[in-house]
Amino acid sequence: MGAVALDYDVALHQQFRVVAERRESTTWDTRLATPNSGSTERAVVMLVLEGAVTWHAPDGCTFDAPSAFVVLANHLEGKGGRWPRTFRSEGSPFSTVEVQVAPTMLDACDRPRPIELSAALLAAARAHTRLVHDAAVPGRELRERTIRTLLSTLYEQGLTRTDLSTEVEPLTILDEQLWRLLAPLVEDFEILPSLETTGAPAGLSARQLTRRIESLLERLDLPWSGWREITRGYRLKVAVMLLSCESLVIADVAARCGYSSAEALAHALTTEGLPPPNELRRRILGNLG
Repeated sequence: MGAVALDYDVALHQQFRVVAERRESTTWDTRLATPNSGSTERAVVMLVLEGAVTWHAPDGCTFDAPSAFVVLANHLEGKGGRWPRTFRSEGSPFSTVEVQVAPTMLDACDRPRPIELSAALLAAARAHTRLVHDAAVPGRELRERTIRTLLSTLYEQGLTRTDLSTEVEPLTILDEQLWRLLAPLVEDFEILPSLETTGAPAGLSARQLTRRIESLLERLDLPWSGWREITRGYRLKVAVMLLSCESLVIADVAARCGYSSAEALAHALTTEGLPPPNELRRRILGNLG
């Protein structure tokens, strides 16, 4: 079995979100997703570059790479969300680029709709993933360029009603300062520090930091449900994906996701109505049969 890897790159804007995902030796099945209480009133263009995405019954279908489809973001929430449709993504490697826009920007429907993955769109998606996954530190200008190319190609292919490439702009200085504070917590699972500790290096009180986070997320149309709630769901999602790799010791999965022990991870899972780690792994590997 190959090395386990989870690599995500997220570009956030008021008009769009671009998420590049690359995984090795892991499976994600939203039948084992934790509830997502946030607003997801968006439509998604999903470009499957490696691996496969399978949608479950009653209208099951599979998209093998390379392929593309459009879906409402609500359907990506899994069983805990407002919609019952679920999906399974797997492959080693597994790689996708996901472009989220307002529902009025493209034609989405109540089930995944296949779309043409043209040579130009495939090339644009691959160029973006190579940059964000393979470059040691992707330069801002290059990253903005690959996003612009991706967005303009979607428009030229008639998938979006507006050319969103003209909307790309860099983060403000204040936003960059805020991300420097939050990035280690997100990237290295430095879970649940106090807001006082997080804001101290920038001379921000807990109240000031909270206001800064709320202001940024409001501009990006992202819900703010509190630091604990956001990190809780994030940790559990990654833990479930890592448990899908049979070669990983459960205690190591727990430690990597910020839990003190395998028992602590088991408690967190059962609190969310999910099976304990060994049973969860068995179900994922058996395709929940």
